[in-house]
Amino acid sequence: MILFKALVLSFFLVFLINTPVYSNENQKNLTIYSTATPGSIPSDFYQPNSETESNYPIPGYALIRDKKEIELKEGENKISISDVSAYIDPTTVIFKSLTDPKGTNVLEQNYNFDLVNNKKLLEKYLGSEISIDQNVGNQITTFNGMLLSASGGLILQEKQGNFVSLNDYSNIHYSVLPEGLTTKPTLVWSINAKESGNHKIEISYQTTGITWWADYNAIYEEGEDGTNGSLDLNSWVSIINKSGTSYENAKLKLVAGDVNKVKNTTMIRGM
Repeated sequence: MILFKALVLSFFLVFLINTPVYSNENQKNLTIYSTATPGSIPSDFYQPNSETESNYPIPGYALIRDKKEIELKEGENKISISDVSAYIDPTTVIFKSLTDPKGTNVLEQNYNFDLVNNKKLLEKYLGSEISIDQNVGNQITTFNGMLLSASGGLILQEKQGNFVSLNDYSNIHYSVLPEGLTTKPTLVWSINAKESGNHKIEISYQTTGITWWADYNAIYEEGEDGTNGSLDLNSWVSIINKSGTSYENAKLKLVAGDVNKVKNTTMIRGM
């Protein structure tokens, strides 16, 4: 037992020491907090779109610190960062300039996570011009007009004033992506800067959808008699990342156990 504990401690020391540190200014620091225990997560969870995945909560979360370089002009700027998690806790997001922390202020912050799909596109285009293709035999007929309804089929009002109801169509053509829809989760800030030029910034936030755990496999081989032998111990760290983005070349730190968070016990009473 003493040998086992010593080997486990040695593993963690080597793992943390050998975690790569990159000199690039654009650097992510990823700290994963986990309450998972070895063998607690079924193997089906590794497979994408499995039933186990949807029914099993990920026992952990992560703190991301992302350093970047951006160009700011004097006055108000609009900054968008799209390589972020889909499960951000928006209340934990912090933006700061490392170049001019006192002169750079956040005026407004938004988290756009309304990802584009066919249903949302149609809803956004209600009252706007749209083009729809319909297969009629071996030919394709195109209808152009204002989209009036997208419930239970499509209803268009053509420029001539005619109304067209389409329950069967092959293609829909959109001119632009409507405001408010994005192809990936995006953080957007309005930043007021006193100093123009290249700024080193740091963005930090917490996200769920990430966890880690360690597994150990021990193989005991008997010696010439029952009083001696050898123990071969292998150890692995497994990380599950379902947060919706990757953390390439991130400096990694792993923390095990429950983390006490301050809970708001204030009750709002009605007047």
